[in-house]
Order: sequence, then structure tokens, then C-alpha cells
Amino acid sequence: MGAASYIGRIGGLAVALGVGTAIITGQGVAYATPDAGSQDGGSQSSGSETGGQTKTNTGTATNDTGNAEDKNSGTSEADGRHRATATTSGSVRATTIVRRLSDAADATAKRVADAIHDAGDATNGVKASSPGTQRSGGSSSQTGRATKRTSAPGTADTDNASDTGNVVANEFVNKAPTIKQWLASPRAVAGRAGATASTISTQTSLLTPPRFLTGQDSTTTSTTVRAPNLLAAVLGDVFNPFAGNSPNTPTPDTPLSWMLLGAARRQIGVDSITSQSLLAPADSITYAPVVEMVNGVMTWDDPDAPAGFTYTLVQDPSGGGKLLLDPTTGNFSFLPDFSSVQNGTDEDFSVLVAETTPFSEALQGIPLVGPRVLVVLHQVPILSDVLAPVIGQSEVVVVTVPVGTLAPAGTPVAFTVKIPSPVDGALISTNYFPATTVVEGADSAPTILNGPGIATPGNTDPNSTAIVPNPPPGIVPGLQPLRDAGYNVVTWDPRGEFASGGILNIDSPAFEGQDVKGIIDWISDPDHLAYTFQAFDSGDANNPAAVANDPAIGMVGGSYGGGIQLVTAGIDPRVDVIVPGIAWNSLVDSLYPNKTFKTSYASLLLLGLVSTGSRINPALYPAFLLGTLVGILTPGQQALLASSGPYFLTANIDVPTLFIQGIDDGLFPLQQSLNNASSIATPDELIKMIWFCGGHGACLTMTPTEIAEQNQMLTSTTIKELNSVLMDEPNTIPKFQFVDQNGQWFTATAIPTDADFYNGSTPVVTDNGAGGLLGIVPLLGGSGPQSLVPLPGSLALGSQAKKAIDVPLDDGAVGETVVGAPDLTFTYSGIGTSRSVYAQIVDTNTGLVVGNIVTPIPVKLDGRTHTADINMADIVYTYDDVPNDADLELQIVGSATQFLNLTQFGFINVSDVAVSLPTPGSGAGVAEETLDPVMV
Repeated sequence: MGAASYIGRIGGLAVALGVGTAIITGQGVAYATPDAGSQDGGSQSSGSETGGQTKTNTGTATNDTGNAEDKNSGTSEADGRHRATATTSGSVRATTIVRRLSDAADATAKRVADAIHDAGDATNGVKASSPGTQRSGGSSSQTGRATKRTSAPGTADTDNASDTGNVVANEFVNKAPTIKQWLASPRAVAGRAGATASTISTQTSLLTPPRFLTGQDSTTTSTTVRAPNLLAAVLGDVFNPFAGNSPNTPTPDTPLSWMLLGAARRQIGVDSITSQSLLAPADSITYAPVVEMVNGVMTWDDPDAPAGFTYTLVQDPSGGGKLLLDPTTGNFSFLPDFSSVQNGTDEDFSVLVAETTPFSEALQGIPLVGPRVLVVLHQVPILSDVLAPVIGQSEVVVVTVPVGTLAPAGTPVAFTVKIPSPVDGALISTNYFPATTVVEGADSAPTILNGPGIATPGNTDPNSTAIVPNPPPGIVPGLQPLRDAGYNVVTWDPRGEFASGGILNIDSPAFEGQDVKGIIDWISDPDHLAYTFQAFDSGDANNPAAVANDPAIGMVGGSYGGGIQLVTAGIDPRVDVIVPGIAWNSLVDSLYPNKTFKTSYASLLLLGLVSTGSRINPALYPAFLLGTLVGILTPGQQALLASSGPYFLTANIDVPTLFIQGIDDGLFPLQQSLNNASSIATPDELIKMIWFCGGHGACLTMTPTEIAEQNQMLTSTTIKELNSVLMDEPNTIPKFQFVDQNGQWFTATAIPTDADFYNGSTPVVTDNGAGGLLGIVPLLGGSGPQSLVPLPGSLALGSQAKKAIDVPLDDGAVGETVVGAPDLTFTYSGIGTSRSVYAQIVDTNTGLVVGNIVTPIPVKLDGRTHTADINMADIVYTYDDVPNDADLELQIVGSATQFLNLTQFGFINVSDVAVSLPTPGSGAGVAEETLDPVMV
């Protein structure tokens, strides 16, 4: 049973009597039934609304499993009491406690009610603030805590949220006046004679978990109590059910109660609490945002926001809008729903403003659970006030956004809208931001579709400068530079993720590709032009045919947002230019290279999706599970991966393309960009490529400043590529740019897939490797994890192995640069269960694996002699003038955490090792480059 329900039924009387033992003297429920005359500002529960249908809770919500669950049929009309539906001997569930204590407390409550019925409100300064009071700024004269309110019922339910999350504490609310009267009675006053009094608030608002807060405005009543007894009662009796102890001995011996007691002693001093107030004046919380329009975005930005508070959204915008809230300042940007923009209707949302204390900071530090528990505690009536010295005082503030006033008809404004997918009608949550030039008065602008990475929502931060990875600096332009460059920007939550419906299929042309086609249809629809300000490539904007078929469209994005560009350009000719970052050509080649499964990266991808609540194609689970356990995929599973991404669509792509790929990318290595570039139908002069330090991995060879400058160059070059197509500006971007392990940049007139790139080159060849005998045991002495990167990401990176066949490689000339895929051959024989060994090239000057990349090599350990001949992963490396025997060393290892497989054992004997390292030829036109200061 949830804490709130327990407080409402059991803890309420314990607080009223001031002693925990009152509820264990009999066998009944400790509850009070106030008569009609004792009601003082009670609240009425209101249901949550889903799809326009209102559900009214007729009973007190119960939770037998730890999650809030509505019980609409468990209330007795005769006495308003919620009956337990099941009992188990020795159970500590609150329903069991209710059942066991059912009768004696009835009599106790009746005697208490009779004794205090005539006490009234005449004793000890009982006060009641007017219903619906809300604090504004710092001028409120309200005494005690500000009223916690929620917006009106009827709030649209988003993200398929279940209304089982709404917990209504109306039973506790109904008996609050009786508790108040008891505390004000002569009997109670006499019991605390001489004690220093402090004030707490009894909230009669609805109690709900975060993001499901709905209901009416509430009334706050103030009651004078003796602080030490109240704190002891709450800590000793209310929290006891969480311990698993018998309900017959409600002592404060649970871990949670001891934690709170200890924190309370350190924070406020329980022994001396009688000399101070339990709750500081609520005037210290002054959060009253006045939303303004800034560059087409509805915004609240207070540069003087007070420190020491946290801000949490506890009720979603009523009209379906999206809020980006800074949890430390309370500043936010707001995207109204498109329907609110059309109709000019206001939207409301609720923010919990809470003081930060050492205890709340510690609780916030508990991953996942801590922040949610703290938000719930702040919303529990009575308890939030009692624990205010420990968790900080708090207030729920309702913010109203006057959409119609800020954005009258024809005003360029950022908004969110759900667009049905053409393939299955799934609603894709899409966000639109007008160009700042449109805001300043232009008629229209080209539009850039900016796709997110996997397990990441569409970008809604109008001030973002770069994304992927997030936070910046990243390799993909954020909203601000794109909008300032004169582009409308559209972002979206991919299907199956966050606010979008449907099932995730990893950028499938049949699903995610169709979703983006639907987005392009929507933004170029004549009915929406007054809101999207879309520019077109040709024809008259008043011509529906030209409007529907030829919008000015570009695409940017990284990883998942890079793959969707290639997919969309392969199925929709309306896309004019793409800049795919760290994307892939084939998921089979990427996740299952040389028939060896990338267990670490696959597990990290799946973990990211599951942790964000994504709805994944069920067929992907057995593929990832089989690959992780035994390192193989069935033909059907390989076909499933092959259907996702651009692998079979690249021949349809004929638009200008700038490929951006990372030299340290272990998931989608450099070869994926080369495969895409060599297979698209775009004219050669319109294909550009950049290899940078980073990717799905870690750049360990450049300083943070160098990485920031590099990433700024990438975002600037991206905008230059877009401008060359959509703004008719000259394209001065080099054909090929790449960086080596020293941070030195180079340009070239060809890319490695061009015939000219290696013309006249002399590879660095080592053909005298002696080899050796290698035992194969999982994890022991193999490659990875990389100690310079924290777990779990380090598992996916190579590191110098302690147990390996080491082959020193011949040096190239000083300053000579290796660019491309080393060719490795060797002879071997062996016995064992392993189907692969692994090869990597180590920089002996730094001890780092070049590019952190490990290449799997298929082997047959059947006792016979075989020859392996394989292209390793592409690398970039420049030889230094360092007096070592060799700058580079080949390592052949038996295990690698990137491809972790616990079923592989055996031994292998290797001989006749030869390695050929490719270098650019004279036809490549390679030259050293200094980054343009203007671009960084």
C-alpha cells in the first residue's frame, strides 16, 4: 500500500492524538468520520480525463503493489470506509493493517469526535485561508504555506499515461477538519501546555504522483501542534509499514525511518526543535512566471532566479503542449499544441517549487528513484509540511500561458503537433520552430529536419548550439544556429519513443521513413502554410501542386538522426540536401561484422531504449539476446537488421551529401561512410566527407579545447553545406577532410573510395611477423575495457591487451600518414569453441589502441591449418619522430569486451603474420590544414 493511503487511513489519527500507540490498542481502523457541521474547506475528488471521457473516483485509492492503483468499487456508501479486499497473516500491507484494526478505532474515533465536536475554532488561533489562494511574487499576505493547486479537470492525457497513477486522498481530506478541531480542543491544548508551538498546513488538495496531478483548487487550513510529538508520530508510526515489521509493533526501526530521523537530527536538531518553527514563512517561495515571446518561442527567463530551489513539472500542459523546464532556475520555453495556436486558447501546467536541503540533495543523488520519491513526498498532505525542515518547503504553482495573446493569427511561433504516419496512422510528436528571419519579417524560409539520436527526444531547446552528443559541444547544429542562418527547423520524437506512437523499427524505410514523409507532407500542406512559413524550390506558393511536391527541405542529424536522412532521401525526392553524421550503411555489417556480434554496443543500445520506455519491435529482442549470449544471429535476424537503414536504398539518393564520420567510432566505423559514398547516385563533385575525432566511442588523443573547436567546425561546415544548396551560396567545402591522432587536420581532393586516392601510394608493409601461441579465455588478458572511459561505455572500446600475440610493425617515413583499412594475413591452426579472434593496432608511444577499434577475425579451430586474410577497421595515423623500435604494434587477442562472448575457449597457433598499412597517393592531393578561425 502506498504511503499516502496509509497516512490517510492510519497515520491521520496518530497525528491527531500525538501518540503512535493509539492505533494499536484495538482491532479496528483508525479513522474519523466528521459530521456535516464539522466540514471546513474540504475538497472533492475529481477524475482524470482520458480521451474526453471523465472517470470519477468513488473510493479512496489503494496500492497493494507499490504503484498507485484506482479502486472505484471498494467504498462502502454507508460509512465511506474503504474495505480491505484480502488479508494475509503477518502481512505488512496497509490493507492488512486496515483489516486487522477495523473495529476498535471506530469506537475510538467516535469518542474523539464526540469529545471535540463542540470545541469549534475558538481555541489556539485556528486559521483558514480562502480557497484557491495562490502566491504571486513576494507581496502575498497569506499566512503559512501557499495553497497547492492543480489546473482544472479535463487536462488532456498525453503519452498514453494511465489514470491508474492518480491517487485521491479524499478520505483523509474529509477527516482533516476533525483532526484540526481535536488539536484545537482544550484537552489537546492542555497536553501541550508550555510547549513552543509551530504552524503546519493541512492541505486538502488531491494527492497524485508526479506528471499525473489533476483536480480542483484546494483550501489550506492552518493548525497549531506540538512539533516534537508530531514529528515523532510521523517518523515512528507513519513510515513503519515500509519496514516489513508486524503492524502490532509500530516502532521507528525501519531503514527509512532511521534515515529520516538521522537527517532530521543533523539538519534541524530534533532535541531542540521546540524552540523553532517547523515551517518557515512560505513567502520565501515566489515563483510567478510571466511568459513572453522571444524570437518566436514562448519563454520565461528570469536572470535573477533565486538559488536554492528545484523546479519539477508535476502536471503536463493542459492543451498538449511541451515544456522545457530548467530544474535549477525555473526558467522555461514552452511549445503550445498546434490546436491551441489555431484556436488561440490558453494552456496551463503545474510546477513543484521546492527548497533544496542537504537531505534533498542526497535523495536526489539516488538514481531514478530518489528524485521521484522526493517529488512525491513534497505532494503528500501534512507529511510535506512536517518534513519541511528536512526536505525543504514546497509549493505547487499553476502557470498559465496566454497562447492567443502571445501568438495572434499570422504570428510566427514555435509549436508542437502530432502528425499521423501515412503507413499506420501512428501519431508522431513533431516540433516546429520558425526561422528568426521569418520572425523579423520575412515571408518564408527553407526548412531543416533535425533528427535525434536513438533513445533521445526531438530537440526542443531554442538556445541549443550543437547536439549529438548531448550536452554540447556536439557535431550537429542545434536550433539556434540553424534558425539564425535563416531556416525553419523541425524536430520529432521517432516512432515508439517518448511522445510518439507506433513501434520502433530502427529507421526502417517502411516505418520511420514513411513517418518523415508524412512530416514533409504536413509542413508543406497549403492548409498549414500560414503557420509553417515554408519556402519552395520552384513554382508559385499559391499553386497546390508546387506546394505539395517541391518544398525546400534539408536534413541534419547524427547516429539515428543520420540514418533517417539516408532512408528519407532514398524514398522521397523532395529532400534537397542531407548531412548524415555518424550514420550507417548496413546494420548487419555494423552490429555483426565478420559474423561476430557486437555485444557491448548492442546491449548499450537496448539499455538506452528500455530505460526511456521505448516501444520496440518484439522481434529485435531475441536477436539481441541470442547475439549477446552466443555471439551469432540467425539468417532471419540478419534479414531483420538489413531491412532497417539505407543499405538497399542508396542507389536512389542523388542529392548533395556531406558525410561526417568518427575515426573513433566502434559502432558505425569509417567504412560505413565509404560504403554509403560509393553507392549513392549523387554526382561525385557533390559528395563531401569529414572524418573527425570521436563518434560512437571516445576521442582520447585531443584536448577538450581541440575537441570543442573541431565540433564547432563541424556544425559550421554543416550550415555551409545547407547554404550552398538552399541559399544558392558558393560551396567551398573541401572534398575530404580528416584528422590524425595528433589533432592535425588534412584536406584531400579525393576520398578513399576514389581510384585516385591511392594512385602512386606506397603502403607500409610488415611481412616478417613470427606470430606465436595464444590461449583463448573470455576476459582474461584481452582487449578492453578502456580504463580512461567510465563504465559501461568503456566495455565497447579497445585497450592494450596484456595477453596477446604482439607483432611490431615497420615504421613509415616521419610525417607519413596512414589513411584507410590495414590488410592483415596470417596462418593459423588451433582447437576450441571460439569462432573468432581479434586484432587491433596499438600506438606504442601512448599505449592507446588506434581509434579504440577492434576487428574480429573469423577462425576455424578444428586442428587443421588455415589462412586468414581480412581488411581491418579503417584508421588514421601519422608517424612521429620518436626513437622507438616501432610506432605501431599489431596485437592478436583471444577476447575483447566489445565482442564479449563467454562461450569461446581454446588455443590458436599463429605464424607468418603480414600487415599492409595504406597511405594516400599523389592523386589524393593531401595537404595539412589549419582550422578556419571564423568557423571555430
